[in-house]
Amino acid sequence: MKPVAALLLVFSILFYPGVSYAQEFNFERAYNDYIFTMDVYEKARSRYILERARYFQSRTLTSETDAIDATADFIQARNDAIVVYLRAIRVKVDEVEEFDAQTRARLQTRLDDEIKWHLDYKSRIRSAGTLEELTDDNKEAMERYFGFTEPLAFEFHTSLAADRIDPIREEFSALLNRAKAKADRIREAGDHSTANIERWIIDTDEKFLRSIEKDRDAEDLLSSIQASIGGRQARGSRQLQTMHNQAVIAAQESLQFLKETGDFMREIVHAMRERV
Repeated sequence: MKPVAALLLVFSILFYPGVSYAQEFNFERAYNDYIFTMDVYEKARSRYILERARYFQSRTLTSETDAIDATADFIQARNDAIVVYLRAIRVKVDEVEEFDAQTRARLQTRLDDEIKWHLDYKSRIRSAGTLEELTDDNKEAMERYFGFTEPLAFEFHTSLAADRIDPIREEFSALLNRAKAKADRIREAGDHSTANIERWIIDTDEKFLRSIEKDRDAEDLLSSIQASIGGRQARGSRQLQTMHNQAVIAAQESLQFLKETGDFMREIVHAMRERV
């Protein structure tokens, strides 16, 4: 899959109107930068395809010079699009409240390193004097993209889906523990039967545990995505996309079990109030 085309698979999660972030580099700025760089990229790609075809057809010095220039423009435009995308993710990481400190710090560090690599790479593109040198430089960029950039992007989006559930689960866990303690006090007082309430608590506990299981499934998939960063465990774009999709589904199922836990909790609280 082409790098910029792969980015488009997940860009829609970030870019939609009406949301703003940090003043110095907000969401609207990131979106406008993305639109501009993608327009430049598409034009550069079209010119690259044309000049490359002309060169292989004529093999003249003029066509070779034009092909070198067009290839360098294309590689640079693609690199710029990747940098803009990574910067947009970086803004998002700073603003997502659900990320814990460890996740935020890890993503910030990796994104900063990745942005720096692509900026350093950009400074070397124009130093290539032949098509062969540009081809070698392009190979280096592709290896970096598929070994680091793409897995990192999928790590971010998968973390975003999984970590947003954690605060909800913590709240429900506290509520469930309080309900168990309350049921124990009612039973010990001996004034009311707690058989139904205790059975409902068991059912609620099962829903809650199913949510945790689904969350672990999502975390396992996230770990597999993280393992592919840096070529530690090479994976293709389609496999990364599949694992990301599976993790999102697992997170959604976890959230659904939490919602059912909440519904059960409301019934339990109502029943306890009738017995007080």
